[in-house]
Amino acid sequence: MRHALTMVALALALLTSAWSLSQADESKGTKPGSRTPVSERKEPRLGKAKEKDPVSAKEREKRVMAFVSEHHPELVSLLEQLKAMKPEEFKRAIGELDQVYRSLEDLKRANPRQYDMNLKVWKAKSHADLLSARYLSAPSDELEDEVESALRTLVKVEIEKQEQLETQLRNRLNQVEANLKRLKADSDRRVGSRLQDLKKKARRAKRQDDRKPASAPTGRAKKENET
Repeated sequence: MRHALTMVALALALLTSAWSLSQADESKGTKPGSRTPVSERKEPRLGKAKEKDPVSAKEREKRVMAFVSEHHPELVSLLEQLKAMKPEEFKRAIGELDQVYRSLEDLKRANPRQYDMNLKVWKAKSHADLLSARYLSAPSDELEDEVESALRTLVKVEIEKQEQLETQLRNRLNQVEANLKRLKADSDRRVGSRLQDLKKKARRAKRQDDRKPASAPTGRAKKENET
């Protein structure tokens, strides 16, 4: 029992904390079709949902278990063991996994392509962390091989994620370079066009002033004119 509890605690500690730490230095991408510079875009950061969730603890547990069951079934049994052995630790784990779930859902709405990639990274990391916890609890050559394979998969997925980001940045840079080239080639025409617009506005304003009737003299000025 103690061995199982130790593995559960280790696995969930890795799954809920290491994932958040791995996102701390995550670069932000540009949503396809968006003109907002990469440096100015605000994406949901995994592990930190933006707003307080109004759902009940029962509903939160239900959606987390559904999320984990779909994307990392092995983790379900660990959570069930933790619920039976350490209810408070189970609640904390559900809360932290729910933050990951909600942040992924935010990203799914904001940028489906990045959602797919971030989910892929989470699944690879979740699997690697679970195997790492098992290895720490009971080291063996067989487990070591499994951990190494899982870590290679994780690094491969992380490389894919950075390659996706690189593509987005290159596309954005190409857009900026094209805009800059067009502005430089067309600078004289743009200046002339804006200057002509300004002159037209000035002439229009003058015509409007000329058409205004002269204001009637005040009572005092009228008497002075009569005398």
